[in-house]
Amino acid sequence: MEKKLFYAPVEHPRCGDDLEHPWKYAVPAYRAAPHVWQVGGQDDVCAYLLDCGELVFHQLYERGMLTRYDRIYSIITHLHADHVGSLGSLISYTYFVLGKKIRVIHPEESVRQLLDLTGIDRNAYYFEQCTRYESDGIVFEAVPVRHAEDMNCYGYIIEDGGRRIYYSGDSYEIPERVINGFLERRIEKIYQDTTNKVSSHRSHFPLSELKELIPEELRAQVFCMHFGCDFSAEIEQLGFNNAEKYLAQQR
Repeated sequence: MEKKLFYAPVEHPRCGDDLEHPWKYAVPAYRAAPHVWQVGGQDDVCAYLLDCGELVFHQLYERGMLTRYDRIYSIITHLHADHVGSLGSLISYTYFVLGKKIRVIHPEESVRQLLDLTGIDRNAYYFEQCTRYESDGIVFEAVPVRHAEDMNCYGYIIEDGGRRIYYSGDSYEIPERVINGFLERRIEKIYQDTTNKVSSHRSHFPLSELKELIPEELRAQVFCMHFGCDFSAEIEQLGFNNAEKYLAQQR
């Protein structure tokens, strides 16, 4: 099936990769969604949306992107507002206006409970509570990560045609199985939430620790994202990729 990727940052740079043609079909960075896989041709086009933060629904709506998809999947990393803030609006619009249900995927029931509190009828969407989801040859495997002490958070190993990438979501660590898979080249690329600040209140992965963890020869395969400020020069000096800049170069 034809696969395309649409990408744009939300509050901070985020990234995605269709594994075969990175960024080839990227739309301009109009502050929409972390990234969206489009799978299929004219008769059956589906989209995989990783997270759905505050601005995501509005920008997808403004760009007319929602009407082009027959099936929409939202894979959720965690429940902070910059990751699920417009999920309810997306569900309501697609169900009541477009007459179709999106499919929400998350390892825990908590996302349903959140939607319940915002008045979203459970009949308006499908829900898959699982740690591994496969559709159209793409596999999303949830990996527990550490980001917030009061909430379970997940990254995803994403596989397409035997090739794997890792998307961290928000995380102040890289799980051991992920780093081992990357060092052994079973995971091709890492997209990692990165910060230039070191604090006793950990929530994002410090660049100072990333450089100690990743050998120099593999740093070009690590894409730093979710910046609180611009420290691109330091990232590039160390040999890592800046996800947002990489997107601009591939456009």
